[in-house]
Amino acid sequence: MTRSLTTSRCTATLAALVGLAATLPGYAIPGPPPGTGAGSLLPEVSVIAPRAPTPQELAGDSVPNFVTAHARPSPASGQLARWHAPVCVSTLGLSPGFNSFVSQRIAAIATSVGAPTGAANCKPNIHIYFTNDPQTVANQVAKQIPEALGFHYASETRNLATARHPIEGWYATATTGERGTIQIDDPEVLNPAAGNALLASKTPPARLGTRLNTGRDSLMVHALILVDIRKVTGYEVGPIADYLAMLVLSQTRQQDACGQLPSILDLMAPGCDREKPTSVTAGDLAFLRALYVSDLRTPYYTEMGSLSGKVLAELSPH
Repeated sequence: MTRSLTTSRCTATLAALVGLAATLPGYAIPGPPPGTGAGSLLPEVSVIAPRAPTPQELAGDSVPNFVTAHARPSPASGQLARWHAPVCVSTLGLSPGFNSFVSQRIAAIATSVGAPTGAANCKPNIHIYFTNDPQTVANQVAKQIPEALGFHYASETRNLATARHPIEGWYATATTGERGTIQIDDPEVLNPAAGNALLASKTPPARLGTRLNTGRDSLMVHALILVDIRKVTGYEVGPIADYLAMLVLSQTRQQDACGQLPSILDLMAPGCDREKPTSVTAGDLAFLRALYVSDLRTPYYTEMGSLSGKVLAELSPH
């Protein structure tokens, strides 16, 4: 049996995380946020144009490799996903001022790249928790709201819910077909005992007779981010907020080393031994702008080529 879901229905179901905030163990932390003291001032929320990349940073396969690192396809559709519903961020675990700054910074970056943003009183579809025990939180989410971990089979839940990095992200997606039907990317009933469990659904069929347009679009409907406060202590909150912005505006890949073209994703790359950016880079912003203006109803390899071309065109000297 299948069940069609509107984007608002998907988001409302997954937004049950709001109710869990009071019961999830370990998300609240004592003391000041990372890299700050009690009297520290918040950095600017506005997005300032970063420096342009050098010719050496753009040479060779730098841009295609950069795009590949920033965008992984959704498991269900095999296409790149982005937000169609307005981005609405809830941040918990820091002091109220810093929670607000992180949410506002992400919204500012989203606006600057053309992603949809919500009103001040919007219902969150992005939940960010600064916690000293991310694995316990992940276990609780896997038990109570496995849909928040994204497309997977029940046998994969335990492995998927493992927090392996200082900042870990999970994405719930949906797919829309040519006739506007939206279905959550969920291959089976993940937790039949849970009242909020979604019924089984399948990806809407692709367009027949052409390889140029799939007739489908992949949507991000919820993002869950856990930040291990023990592993980010010493970082300023500004770079952390920018890193989080990249993590929630696109389904990125975790970085082990820094690429030729600098990115804020280098911040948490353990094998990056050069000076790391402290804010979103020109490459980051060019990628996000390309993501939110491109036609993504095409096969993955076409989407990647289109994004690479747009990023290179924006970053190349004129």
